Amino acid sequence: MKGLFIFLGGAILGSAITYKLMKNYYDPEDYDEEEGYDYGETEPDNSKVTQNQIIEENGYTQYSSNIKTNEKREEEDEMDKPYIITPEEFSDSDYNTETLSYWADGVVTDIDNEPLTDDQIEDLIGEDSLSHFGEYEDDSVFVRNDRLRTDYEILADTRRYGDVYNG
Repeated sequence: MKGLFIFLGGAILGSAITYKLMKNYYDPEDYDEEEGYDYGETEPDNSKVTQNQIIEENGYTQYSSNIKTNEKREEEDEMDKPYIITPEEFSDSDYNTETLSYWADGVVTDIDNEPLTDDQIEDLIGEDSLSHFGEYEDDSVFVRNDRLRTDYEILADTRRYGDVYNG
């Protein structure tokens, strides 16, 4: 029974102290009907100086971030470039597939035999891919472009594009 009185006394004393502290903190005179309680300055403290500001103000160079940035950029560039794949990878892929022709006079055309520009070749299959005939098959090269989610089959044609389409 004595323990129960001690417990009740502690609960009452704790409640009284909490009430007094909260009454002082939430003073009715500070209450505004439209805005609620004013808790003091709520604007962020912009007086803190960041590491980048110190570096810029003093003309320092942050070499570690430059190295990471350059390495990351090079990795991203490498990952975005088209690359050669095996014929098995081409046939087992979930990517879209397109067939291109590589003519004896160096012209690359799409399925409708429309020539591609140098920029299109670089963007779709990469200029380097045209030097890989004979690695897996003599008359074809398979290229994957992860950025476009497309696999390209490039077929070698021994004829000259100019002879066939320009007469």
